[in-house]
Amino acid sequence: MVRFIHGIGFGASANAIVTIASEILPKNRFGEAFGYFMLGTTIAVGIGPYIGGALYDSLGSFGCFTAASVFSALALISMIFIKVSQPEDVVGDNQSFSGLEKIFEYGAIPVSFFTALTSLGYVSILSFYRLYAVEVNLTAAFSWFFIIYSIVLVISRPIAGKIQDRNGDMIICVTGIIAQAIGLFLIAILHLI
Repeated sequence: MVRFIHGIGFGASANAIVTIASEILPKNRFGEAFGYFMLGTTIAVGIGPYIGGALYDSLGSFGCFTAASVFSALALISMIFIKVSQPEDVVGDNQSFSGLEKIFEYGAIPVSFFTALTSLGYVSILSFYRLYAVEVNLTAAFSWFFIIYSIVLVISRPIAGKIQDRNGDMIICVTGIIAQAIGLFLIAILHLI
């Protein structure tokens, strides 16, 4: 039940904030601006597991969930500073949809599928990285895994955004997927080296 409620809240708010960002970011530098926008998520995803692990080690699960609740409350308060315009009527809004078109936007499915596949590798690491670090006797080194990851993401996002604005989306997507695959492969064979 708790996860159900959390899922509704996180899913709705994450969707809304990306939509707001897409509306207010400058279109002529959209890739770069979106890269800066995503730095918040980048930093959170990068250092969150590190902070969570430290909190769990010192305060247990209660400390982790208390910290998560405090961060959520701060996020709610920060909404005061976001200027959100009222939705405008969109041409074609009155068109009728049938069947699954009422629920799904078919044009978003390929991009959504791509995002799911590329995220799956990283998320799988999040679920077991502490156990893996103990197994390969690299607990101290793995503490730095997410810190270094965050630093590189903070540096690479704006640069990738500028390249995307100049050269298009595909060069960034292909390069990024290749780099991610190499990184995950290196983690997989780390214990063999």
